[in-house]
Amino acid sequence: MRGLFSTPITPLPGSFFHADPHYKGAIFGGEPLSGRLKALTDSWGFEMFETTSLGDVAGATECRMHDGFHAYEDIAFIEAIDPVTRQPVPDGEVGELVVTTLVDRMAPLIRYATGDLTTIDRSPCGCGRNHARFKVLGRASDQILIEGRSILPREIMSLVEVHTETRGALFQIVRTDREMATLRLRVGYDVSRLTSPEASLRLRLHDQIFAALGVPLAIELLDEQELLKLGPPHKIPRVTKA
Repeated sequence: MRGLFSTPITPLPGSFFHADPHYKGAIFGGEPLSGRLKALTDSWGFEMFETTSLGDVAGATECRMHDGFHAYEDIAFIEAIDPVTRQPVPDGEVGELVVTTLVDRMAPLIRYATGDLTTIDRSPCGCGRNHARFKVLGRASDQILIEGRSILPREIMSLVEVHTETRGALFQIVRTDREMATLRLRVGYDVSRLTSPEASLRLRLHDQIFAALGVPLAIELLDEQELLKLGPPHKIPRVTKA
């Protein structure tokens, strides 16, 4: 299989590996592909393809257009519905992804609620496929509102990972309620990369996140090894209760 494009490897989120020159691409899943990791694998000559699931119904993967996940609509039909009213929303608007099986007679799920917030695009893809594509924005249960603004962990990740000390993008949103006045973040940093006082790092993070999101926030810094102890090995819940 070496030398063929179909030879895949699946790295763990946040892990780093040296690319075998025979590999042409890799499939990535488990959490969103961060911009920093994508840039790193691009520098290796890798093409990364994100993969996700359609609940318990099927899987879905990007094509080379990297413009959303392709749903296999010959086996499953996808819709986006309002998380509160449970009514369908127009294509292109944010809603919860629900899936209906078309071929599974053993478990004929109808509008199975995945818990993922998504947008759906039914226009033909540049790759030639005409099945619907969808983009996953985050888990509906992870969404919080700060002064009326929706916040999802994916937005925080891209802002945290750009700093050398926090490039591992280890963080948690500390939630007391779905609607809060202040965005509370717990951010892990690499002690070996800290070249200035914690207060300086906290200020840099605060200024960048505030500039991007425009909401009040409070940041708690922790040694990333201590932060990792708050979850299963090598992964922490992105949203946690206070």
